[in-house]
Amino acid sequence: MPNQTKTLLVTGASSGMGLRLCQLAGKNGFTSVVGIGRRQDALSSVGKKLAGQGVEFIPIASDLSQGKDAVDYIQNEVKKYCSQIDVLVNNAGVLHEKPIADVSWDDWSESIRVNLASPYFLTQAMLPHLRKASSPVVLNVSSTLAEKPIPGTSIYNISKAGLNMMTKTLALELAPKIRVNGIMPAVVDTPMYRGRFETDDKLKKALPMVEGLHPMARIGSTDDIANAIFFLCSEQSNWVTGVVMPVDGGMLTT
Repeated sequence: MPNQTKTLLVTGASSGMGLRLCQLAGKNGFTSVVGIGRRQDALSSVGKKLAGQGVEFIPIASDLSQGKDAVDYIQNEVKKYCSQIDVLVNNAGVLHEKPIADVSWDDWSESIRVNLASPYFLTQAMLPHLRKASSPVVLNVSSTLAEKPIPGTSIYNISKAGLNMMTKTLALELAPKIRVNGIMPAVVDTPMYRGRFETDDKLKKALPMVEGLHPMARIGSTDDIANAIFFLCSEQSNWVTGVVMPVDGGMLTT
């Protein structure tokens, strides 16, 4: 949109899917990106990657596991730099891989704060900024585990299922001004996924089996996810709200 600003706010902006969203923002019409991440140095690295793209990058270091304090800080920082937010992508997440017997209250609290409470309250905090945009959208990054759980990831599965219901509920409440949608990725090649393996060799050995879980016979890329997100946040989908779309290579059909 010539001569107009268009701002994208992304949590979990310093790696994986969030980083790719930042990198592709300019090509999708955004003039500025507010990137939320835990570490200032990682966010500075994102800023360097975006240099020369004609996109202003605004880094805000905040740890969403801190709940209200983190959201309040983000809200105050956003007020300094932005009058409007066109698209809010709640992408940050935390995964605890433990059987129920080993899950602690702290594990539960962190998972709910990061995966469910923070998206809810950050959306609440950004409402004044979203309402100033012409076609505002909130996009929540969920997971196929919300519908097809596996053992050992119970609190992640539960929190993402809650995020799906949050998406549908807020779509009703915030219509017709603000659209709210979500996506459910299956296995995507990100640092979070790679971090599940102790060595690259173990990752390579597991890959054929994991790819076989997807009818499309491969795991997802961050481009797969970013392209779906940008579609759901674009004018091309302006009659779509309350949808949580699988972006999963067909995994949920199996």
